[in-house]
Amino acid sequence: LWPDWLGKGVFVLCDGVGGIPAVTTGLVLLAAVPAAFQYGLWDSSAQDRCRRLELLLLTRLDAHDYWEAAAAAAWRRGRGYFFVALLLWGAAVVAGRASALQAAGALAAGMLLWCLYFALGFRAFSRGVQANGLGLLLTLALPLAAYLSERSDLGLLTPLLPPGSVYAAAARGPGPLWCLGPIITSAAALAIGRVALARCEPELRRWYEKHHGRKLMT
Repeated sequence: LWPDWLGKGVFVLCDGVGGIPAVTTGLVLLAAVPAAFQYGLWDSSAQDRCRRLELLLLTRLDAHDYWEAAAAAAWRRGRGYFFVALLLWGAAVVAGRASALQAAGALAAGMLLWCLYFALGFRAFSRGVQANGLGLLLTLALPLAAYLSERSDLGLLTPLLPPGSVYAAAARGPGPLWCLGPIITSAAALAIGRVALARCEPELRRWYEKHHGRKLMT
């Protein structure tokens, strides 16, 4: 019932694209883009990567140092989107459009999504893989699959996908089936993160040995 000059059009537009649950899910995905595409956080090309590794591999830095540096860079680039999503969840609670449990569930699912995307991105970074295909899968294909699932008769399975768990928590609230999604996401993030940390330094050295000669030739 608000007049247009009070900003009614903004709310109508938001509701037209799925409301706060859809908008906040998109913001969480935007926040996770730097975490998924980590190669570009460090170097733009293999030649630049060789130059950087020439210095880094001579230091006492270990896998945890690379992990913390990558996490800080990815979070710094994407945190603004996440903070806006957090603001919208809070506004939804204050306005009575969502319960505190729904907002808390969406926040937890969003954090787990970021952690999983970061673990996968760091694994690709340590192997020297550009991960463009992986990044597109995480930031475009999975959200599209969650959207199609939500629009079909398989809506109950939407929370099993990381983007779907963020949306479902804000739209319907956490439930017994919803809990499976964050559990799977957290288990995958922990497993991939452990493997990435264990193999980071050897794989960086292996990549450098393989590409250093090519750098000299060019």
